[in-house]
Amino acid sequence: MADSERPIQEEAIAKLTVYQDLGAELTAIEPPLWCRLLGGYVQDRGYAVDILDSEAENKGPQTVAREVQERQPRVDEMVSIAAHTSWRMP
Repeated sequence: MADSERPIQEEAIAKLTVYQDLGAELTAIEPPLWCRLLGGYVQDRGYAVDILDSEAENKGPQTVAREVQERQPRVDEMVSIAAHTSWRMP
């Protein structure tokens, strides 16, 4: 597999892992409200803020880790919010 294909496969696996077979039809991308709230607080105090929304950008863990390293942050914060259930109606 070419290196250019690896992130695409990783992202598909990440989505499948989180949403199982519901990911094909029922997943919604929500705005990163809590990230923006926390980021706004920090930004109001004069610091730069950059939000990487892996779900909205369909990025898997390896891609996120690489991008965070490339950005070379002084401090990084990961916010994980689960507002969905993992069950299927009969």
